[in-house]
Amino acid sequence: EGAGGAYTVAWNVLWVLLIPPFRDFHFYFAHRTIHYRALYKYVHSLHHRNVDIEPFAGLSMHPIEHVYYYSALAVSLFFKMSPFVFMWNGWHLNLAPAAGHSGWEDHWQADQYHYNHHANFECNYGGPMYCFDYIFGTFREKLGKSEEYKGEWRNPSDNSEGLQGRKGEGEAKGTRYLQVDRNLLNFYPTRADHIAYWLYTAASLYALYASVVGEVAVDPRLLGLNLAVGPALVGVVLMKVTGDRSPLLWPFHKESLPTSAFHLVGALAFVLAVVGALTEGTSEAYCLLNTCQ
Repeated sequence: EGAGGAYTVAWNVLWVLLIPPFRDFHFYFAHRTIHYRALYKYVHSLHHRNVDIEPFAGLSMHPIEHVYYYSALAVSLFFKMSPFVFMWNGWHLNLAPAAGHSGWEDHWQADQYHYNHHANFECNYGGPMYCFDYIFGTFREKLGKSEEYKGEWRNPSDNSEGLQGRKGEGEAKGTRYLQVDRNLLNFYPTRADHIAYWLYTAASLYALYASVVGEVAVDPRLLGLNLAVGPALVGVVLMKVTGDRSPLLWPFHKESLPTSAFHLVGALAFVLAVVGALTEGTSEAYCLLNTCQ
């Protein structure tokens, strides 16, 4: 029993130390995934309306993005961690966005790395802990013209006003990538495709809620699968219906095959995390309410 107790303590201490680097790893792939055209247009663009970020902008996002973001809790469920480690993971998820969106000012909590992402858009997807942005050429070290950035995105004047869209291929086709209303007060959806997407979101989240509280009996695996891949599939369908001719991999459609494959595998692992987290959590809640055998 003493050896078992020591093992448990060591296991928990290990995961307390591993949660922050794991979170950064998860964030890079989850964040980059929602920059693919179908998810950005209907989900992540809401978060990007704020270009001069401050702490409260950190968790100001679409409900589907919340599902993806909090899928980092899946690791706590998969490895049957203690409630303390689960709470530590949750605290990190709740507090880190405020720190990451703390602005450009030169103070102890300033995060200029992510500020650059909101200002220039196609850069700095992860955090400075890992070197993925350096490896794949999407690191920007400053506002204005960057000496480090090697990605495909080019702002019209290569400055911090990049949210007006990329001139050239996408704009010539009438499919400007960044059709974002920058007025934070205009948060109500007005276009038919965005209204349809919000209705899909509401229906999906209600189905999840109804299953957890026992109002309806739905296979948790279907709920998890729907919220993992459904948002992208519905986005693709709405793109086609509305005549959006952007490549599905936009703005990463010109990347090399190895780079695209690496990030698509990462996106798949991230999708499985969403499915697993929702399936595990919903299954346990359903069984508690419905006395599963």
